[in-house]
Formats: sequence, C-alpha cells, structure tokens
Amino acid sequence: MQRREFLEKMLLTVPGACMASLAAHAAGEEQEHPLPAVDLDFLADGLALVPRSDWTDTDPVYWRMRAAGKYERLTVHHSGARVKRSAKRVDVVAQLDAVLTSHRQRRYGDIGYHFVVDYAGRVWEGRSLAYEGAHVAHENRENLAVMVLGNYETQDPSIRQLSALRTVVTRLCRRFKIEHGAVYGHRDLGASVCPGRRLYPYVRAIRALQSAAKPTET
Repeated sequence: MQRREFLEKMLLTVPGACMASLAAHAAGEEQEHPLPAVDLDFLADGLALVPRSDWTDTDPVYWRMRAAGKYERLTVHHSGARVKRSAKRVDVVAQLDAVLTSHRQRRYGDIGYHFVVDYAGRVWEGRSLAYEGAHVAHENRENLAVMVLGNYETQDPSIRQLSALRTVVTRLCRRFKIEHGAVYGHRDLGASVCPGRRLYPYVRAIRALQSAAKPTET
C-alpha cells in the first residue's frame, strides 16, 4: 500500500500528461488478469503449431505489456548467437526458455516475439497476440514479431523453416489485413544485422510476394 499511497500523492501534484501516465502505471501494477486470448485456429491448418503452454508455465507480467490495438506490419528476426540446428523438442524448449529468461531479465513482461520457427519447421507460440511485442526499439507499435531460431549470419535456414516462415507470415498478414508488403527484417527498422545475411533475402522475397498479392477484401 505504501507505493499506492505514494502514487496517489503524486497524482495530486503533477498535471496533464504526467498525471495520466502515473495513473496508467498504477492501474497496470494492479492488473491481475490477462486479456482474452486470440484464437490461433487460422494458423493451425497444415502447421506444427506448438502452444505456449507446451513449453513454459511461466506467467507473463501483464502490467509491463501494452495491449495490441491492431497490427499493420510484421518483422522477422533470428535468435543470433550460436548456430541452432537441433530438431529435438527438448533442445528447442531449452532455447526458448533461455530467450524468455533473457527478456525477463531486461524487464520485459514476457518473451518479446509472438511466434518462433525452429529448424524442424515447428511454429511455437510466444507472446500472446493480445499484446504488442518487444522486439525492435521504438518500433513495436502495431508490429507483429516472428523469430527464426538460429544464427543466419553463419548458417543457412532449413527448407522446412522457410516453408513454415512463409506460411506463418502469409496467414498473419491475411488475418490482420497487413498490406502493401509491410513485412520487414529487423535491419530494416533498426541498427542490426538481424535476421542475418543468409535469411534476409528470403524475408525480402516474402515481402515481394505480399506486395504482389491482391488487396485483402473487407
């Protein structure tokens, strides 16, 4: 209660936008329930889609995350660091747990990516689509995040990875009406080599396909 009393006193002494910001923060700290989950049935057909509950029982810190209003773009990443070619579920779970732990240590509310594609072509659910991701500095608003496990500066993506990535991106763009080829690599939006020189050409190819696609009907 001491923190709440402090915030209430601050609300009496600060004006305008500052007061709104503090009020939102106070409300966020007391949020106990997550936003309703987004149905992923539109992704599941023909994909090896692994729900979040299958790889972690760590609950997100909901008050640290911002609700997603809509999505108008999508960014592809790689995990970087070590080469990752293992198709074993136990290895992928360990890799995802390491990413989640790293992001939580940075004070993220959850893993920053909405979906992760492993070397075997499985698609793992990360952060709920109900929330904005945390993956490109100052560019997270209305921006979906798909990460490909591996370091694509030094390794090549597998055929199954590329097929799953194209399917996921295509279906997400269709579901959220992301048009005009608004599909990016991290390097397009920030100072980074991500998603690596051996994956980025495929991201550009997917973007070109999306740009050539017919506009989504409403």
